[in-house]
Amino acid sequence: MKKKIVFGIALLLLILFALWGREMYLWKSESLFAMDTYCTIKARAKEATLQDLAACIERYDQKFNAYQKDSAVYALNTSGSTTDGEILALITDMLAYNKKTEGAFDFTLKKLSDLWGFETENPAVPDKIDFSAFGAEKVEVAANKVVLNGVEVDFGAVLKGYVTDKLVAELRNQHVKEAILDLGGNVYTLGESKVGIKNPKEGSPLACAITVENKAVITSGVYQRYFIDETGKRWHHILDPKTGYPVQNDILSVTVIGENATECDVLSTAFLVMGKEKTFACYKDYGNLDIIVLTQDTLYYSSGLADSIEIRDEQYRKEEIQ
Repeated sequence: MKKKIVFGIALLLLILFALWGREMYLWKSESLFAMDTYCTIKARAKEATLQDLAACIERYDQKFNAYQKDSAVYALNTSGSTTDGEILALITDMLAYNKKTEGAFDFTLKKLSDLWGFETENPAVPDKIDFSAFGAEKVEVAANKVVLNGVEVDFGAVLKGYVTDKLVAELRNQHVKEAILDLGGNVYTLGESKVGIKNPKEGSPLACAITVENKAVITSGVYQRYFIDETGKRWHHILDPKTGYPVQNDILSVTVIGENATECDVLSTAFLVMGKEKTFACYKDYGNLDIIVLTQDTLYYSSGLADSIEIRDEQYRKEEIQ
């Protein structure tokens, strides 16, 4: 009789432990506003893990916010130099991307963006572009020190991707197998998931959807932030370093899909600046990437997406990039 009781208690404890474990790893969600956007973390993980990731986002936002007076990047722009190891490493990488994209990606456009007033309530077309105020070629990295030489940096075009990679690394370290990170539309799926690509035009909310696994899906578009001047002309916020003006081509958005979220974030902007033909010619140089390029009437996609892409708005003609 005693043996039966002991066995029953042991079995009950085993069941309770199993149920507790299952409950602990149900899908959970954590949301916050950071990096000037809404961020959502969903994962089969402990509640504490999601809270740690949210705190991590806030720390990077505080450090890299070029407009926050107590941030390390604000201090860099004010003093013109820094020995901060993390900023030095990031700038070193961004200089390499600037060179590889032939200047299409440039993280030194803060003064130019300020000239346009995109961070204010009253943006306007500037009377004159001061080309001496920006240009990544002016930045020097030597002897464990960054010197800006008169330009100011803004990591807004890469920060969400950079932070995403940090979060993914921590999730893997915690042995989390399934998660969806959405930092202002910059998505990373740990495990397999279907991801929608926003429609930059009126109509269906989504232009298409794709199925991805363990990859970032990051989009830059001319529809995301803009103003309309007194003549009725629309000016978006993605600036061309060669002209000092918003990019003028037929691309509405570029989505880059790959394992490295930082690189996807950089290239989504760079490809939009480059234009369609140059992007189609060079995107394969970056390794195992896929892209989606939306114009006014066509959805272009790379061959790696042929089996998974689903058109959600029939006003787009689908065409595989050759």
